[in-house]
Amino acid sequence: MTNTTKIIADIIKRVKIIAAQVIDVGDEALNIFANDAYSQALADGFKEPGVIAASSYLTAHYAYIAFNKNAKVKKEQAAVLSREYFDSTGTDDYLTEYQRLLNDLVNGTSGNIGGFW
Repeated sequence: MTNTTKIIADIIKRVKIIAAQVIDVGDEALNIFANDAYSQALADGFKEPGVIAASSYLTAHYAYIAFNKNAKVKKEQAAVLSREYFDSTGTDDYLTEYQRLLNDLVNGTSGNIGGFW
């Protein structure tokens, strides 16, 4: 197993933990999203080990957007019939976290994952 293959597998494992709503997404699709996210995170300047965390949130964002049946619905709750919508930019918590990590990286604060949401 190459280092990149192991990193992609680690990203997919993390996504299945942090984004439970995308667990029905097939491994082939998650693999594609993880490869794209990893490439983007590297291009954005992330390095090991932070690149794995950043790639995981970006992968979750890709999977969540691609497989969301109604792209404008963020959250539904049947018991009290509430529905929460994405803002008009299509932002979700996964993309917000990736952008926070990227801002930390750019600002020299090392992309600290401790400030989660």
